[in-house]
Amino acid sequence: MLELKQLESWLWKAVCTVRGPIDTSRLRDYILPLIFLKRISDVSDDESEQLVKEDRNQEAAVRFYVPPEARWESIQRVTTGLGQYLNDVMQAVVRENPQLQGIIDTVDYNATIVG
Repeated sequence: MLELKQLESWLWKAVCTVRGPIDTSRLRDYILPLIFLKRISDVSDDESEQLVKEDRNQEAAVRFYVPPEARWESIQRVTTGLGQYLNDVMQAVVRENPQLQGIIDTVDYNATIVG
């Protein structure tokens, strides 16, 4: 059985690998929009599925519309150019949900940070 300390250690190592040279204090600027995107993608999928079962209009009842290319399932398939893809995805979500402007589109996932 996996112990909590071991899991925390593995997750921290993964974060350090992913973040590279990004200052730990700025890591949240990159991670939180991704976590939010993952959440609204999951919720959008669940809500859409439920509406289809109820034979109701999907567009009218979902809290946030997440375009197909911005759904987590699509993001997982990207193997090259991920930074630019994430920038494009965040912009697509903001276009569909203007209330998210300045919330999820604040960083450049394609930027190169030194030091």
